[in-house]
Amino acid sequence: MKKGRKSARELTRAHVLLLVNRGRTEMEIKDTMGICRATVSNIKKRYREK
Repeated sequence: MKKGRKSARELTRAHVLLLVNRGRTEMEIKDTMGICRATVSNIKKRYREK
């Protein structure tokens, strides 16, 4: 098995953005991934700023 090159934070961010793109709500994403709704909101906000 190869050692990963991406951090868990980057993978979480990518997964959240993928689910947002698929039309999932913040609550669905939070429940699916086991993270805070604020985390989902912050990731979306940072992505929009870029």
